[in-house]
Amino acid sequence: MNAFPSTDEVTTVATVAGVFIAFLTFCVLVRYTNETIKLRRAAESQLKTAQDQLSVAEKALQQAIKERRLASHPIFIWAGSAGGSSSAINLSFTNRGGPISSCYVNSPSARSSAVIPRAFIGNGELGTVEFHFNQPLDSFSFELCFTSQHGEVASQQFTAVCGQDDNIEVRLTRSTETIG
Repeated sequence: MNAFPSTDEVTTVATVAGVFIAFLTFCVLVRYTNETIKLRRAAESQLKTAQDQLSVAEKALQQAIKERRLASHPIFIWAGSAGGSSSAINLSFTNRGGPISSCYVNSPSARSSAVIPRAFIGNGELGTVEFHFNQPLDSFSFELCFTSQHGEVASQQFTAVCGQDDNIEVRLTRSTETIG
């Protein structure tokens, strides 16, 4: 009996071992591919979740910015009557909103107009808009321009309707609009 295996036996064992190693390699590659697919799907799911969370946070931030801007703009409460003659009108108001500065007024029908005080009107503070006309008017429009506490230059448009006994009703015709 020969102590060494024959060449055919060695070739057979080597072939079986090679097939077994190839099979193990194939199994490892299949497992690795499946795990990679699972990891990719998990990463895609996490990315989608993160994008959804970012979208919700962005919407909440935009809403908070919008609310803060609205809170920073003035709310004009008009006294409803005016002093002076029908060609010189003074409208008093109280600012119930955010503080404003650099105030001025535009009125196409007024010969001259001014906001007093011009420099700064805080929350709860009083102001006056003075108009001088060439002739008495039944109604007129004006735009009150200002800088908000956040540095936005904005305006609000109003219509004033002159009634009997020097009573004037002031109506907001266009709310706060950013100018620049």
